[in-house]
Amino acid sequence: MNNDVNATWPKLPVALKKIAIDPTSDDYELMCSNYFVTGRPKLILRATTERDVIASIQYVKKIRESVSHSIPFSFRSGGHGISMASVNDDGIILDISQLNSVTVTDAEQGLVQIQAGAVWGDVAEALRPFNLIISSGDFGDTGVGGLATGGGIGSLVRRLGLTIDHIVSARLVTADGEIRVTDHQKYPDLFWGIRGGNSQLGMVTAFTFKASKLVEEKSDISLPFTVQTIESQT
Repeated sequence: MNNDVNATWPKLPVALKKIAIDPTSDDYELMCSNYFVTGRPKLILRATTERDVIASIQYVKKIRESVSHSIPFSFRSGGHGISMASVNDDGIILDISQLNSVTVTDAEQGLVQIQAGAVWGDVAEALRPFNLIISSGDFGDTGVGGLATGGGIGSLVRRLGLTIDHIVSARLVTADGEIRVTDHQKYPDLFWGIRGGNSQLGMVTAFTFKASKLVEEKSDISLPFTVQTIESQT
């Protein structure tokens, strides 16, 4: 990284230098665009841990307090970005695509913990052995974080509702650098706000979803394949 690129900003903390990408870096062009637009940020921070997310948010807060509150700050998960909010010019992008684990914690109850940097194609593959499915977008490379905080409309929406309807809880880093776990009982207003409010209230790093079960349909009609449907949740 070229240390002179952001000379007017506070010095980059040592902990962030290892995840920093600037316009001189090989990965810069790949990381500064989404499906619709290419940005020209001064700095990209590619988090590999939740600690990196906290440090990045604290650094941006320090920049805004010492330089300008108008410096853009974007979150990027899968880089699909219909809202085009995941990139910017002359600011900072926090990329969380490396936070991408998918864990079925209770197959019987359909509980799945998914980090926000995962993409929905990988989620579908992880759920397949358990005959589980989550209402999501129609593209496998769409990031979980962006879709799940923005609503989540896809081909299953008429049967299962929006992606946000299946969020049980969320873990996020707020602007003060604190980690908060929120659900219907704990920080309920925050839980309401992140389901549709995108990243306005903080950076979600992980969700717990309740997935639906796929069940075989019984029929007298002979078919050369197995028909599966989504088990009703009512």
